[in-house]
Amino acid sequence: GLAASGGADECASMTTGDELQALLAEHAGENLVAVKFFAPWCRACRALDPKYKAIAKEFRRDGQPVVFSEMNYQELSSTKAGVALAKALNVNALPMIHFYAGETTAEQARACHADASAAGDDDAAQPPQPVAAFPCGPKKIGLLREKLEQWRGWTVAPGGVAAVAAAVATADEVADAAADAAAAA
Repeated sequence: GLAASGGADECASMTTGDELQALLAEHAGENLVAVKFFAPWCRACRALDPKYKAIAKEFRRDGQPVVFSEMNYQELSSTKAGVALAKALNVNALPMIHFYAGETTAEQARACHADASAAGDDDAAQPPQPVAAFPCGPKKIGLLREKLEQWRGWTVAPGGVAAVAAAVATADEVADAAADAAAAA
């Protein structure tokens, strides 16, 4: 089930698509929801864990509207529906971080959650797509922090999510272009 592991870090732990839909339905309207996909056998995932939880603690202390959570990929991919969900979300590397935000995301999640419940299939529903997704090993913790900073103070005003997502994408493209130019020089 959806459980806050240890209380102190308050990082919601999930294993099913249904739990993800429930989390997004409840929180994505007013918060940025960060989901870390990990597997117990993944060394980079284990190394990232304390750093991810430290950032979660720091953002909560600052009163930032960010909900940190984690999805156990090993458990998720133990069902056909879970494998389909991971594929639909393009989880193709571990550890992977997804950001979800906005009322549209929350509404989609609520609708999916209702459809799946009505169908009696917890994992059947297609999930909302993330507003950002990136692989993030322990050495890339700076990237996670940078992306979280770009979302700091985002608003739930109409177009707020789209505006921030576009600005973040543009900043990423500029940084990539600069890196390419430096590599070519």
